Amino acid sequence: MRDRKLIYLHGFSNVGHIPSPDLPYIMADMPRQISVKPYHNFNITTDGEMSLLLLQEEIDIFSSYYGDTGGHFARSRDMIMDALHHGLHTGVNIGHYARNLSEQEIYVAKAIRDAKKKFTQGNIDILGYRHYIGAPDPAFNDKPIVPMADCEQFIIDDIYEDQYGNQQEVREFIQPQYRNCLATNRMVQRLNDDLEKVAHHLLYEFATVQEGRDNGFVAAKTIEQKTIIDSISDYSNLSRSNLNNWLNIAIRRANVNRGLEPHSGIQTKDFIRLRGQLRDDPRIGLDPATIALIITAAIQITTIIAAATQESRKLKNQIITEEQALQLELKNMGLTAIEASTDDWNPTTVTEEDISSGSAGSSSSSNASIGLVALLLGGAFLMRKK
Repeated sequence: MRDRKLIYLHGFSNVGHIPSPDLPYIMADMPRQISVKPYHNFNITTDGEMSLLLLQEEIDIFSSYYGDTGGHFARSRDMIMDALHHGLHTGVNIGHYARNLSEQEIYVAKAIRDAKKKFTQGNIDILGYRHYIGAPDPAFNDKPIVPMADCEQFIIDDIYEDQYGNQQEVREFIQPQYRNCLATNRMVQRLNDDLEKVAHHLLYEFATVQEGRDNGFVAAKTIEQKTIIDSISDYSNLSRSNLNNWLNIAIRRANVNRGLEPHSGIQTKDFIRLRGQLRDDPRIGLDPATIALIITAAIQITTIIAAATQESRKLKNQIITEEQALQLELKNMGLTAIEASTDDWNPTTVTEEDISSGSAGSSSSSNASIGLVALLLGGAFLMRKK
């Protein structure tokens, strides 16, 4: 095979050099597989443990799609599993290694050391903390990394005699722990089941501050989307940073499932941004081939966004029915008016009538097939020789 290049991916860490073949050979050589989707029970993991589990999932997505000829992904994954098995917060020399590490492994080692400091999370104070996750067992990878929280522990079975001397069994529920346990478990299940389905609806979680300053449409939608994410974080006890990372990974996985590369939230948003800007200024300075790739990718992403908006509406209705505390914060979830759109980046295409009717941001979809993108401008990719 030809010499490989390195693709700089802005994602979980804004680091991570992913080996990839020269583009003419990708179709013939790249695995292009979809990794197995794990179950994240953040209810009984610490903030640090959850961050590593998410990093591990991202590594698996890269490995399945791009391959792992140099073994960097496998070694990085082993580093994470070893830290979790031996006790992230209690093990000795966790995150410190005697051998020479690759650039990617150096980043993982730093992530492990940072995660070691993040002890708080979820219902750890109620359920108690385990000193390690799982066991260093070859069969471990095929089993859930942690069990679902057992809310039954907050129920006390007792026997008493009534006024006639008959024994009666009574179940007493410890409040508010029992209610909180059930509600958190419902949110754990929802995010595992539905986050990938709705992730593209919240794409402006990854808009930059400067983009908001320069664009009123993006600024308004960003505020709406971040309010929804803040509410889910507060109610689920999942830290804001971990929810952001999980959302980013959900976008990557959804992209792969729809025939795209595992683009990050930033990259996916940039496809929409560039497509909108091309409408306003076709002479943006890109060559015709790159423009064609941006357009076809943006069409596919727009289709994903439309589907995610529908799924978000369903999820909102379910949550509001069961979790009244979230009703106000989620009121605009699932509306096309807050979804990311290429029109946001070319405001001249949006009329006052669109805004007043709430249709601003809606866009047509297409089933156009997607080619691989050699270079997404705006900081999405940086290719360089090995």
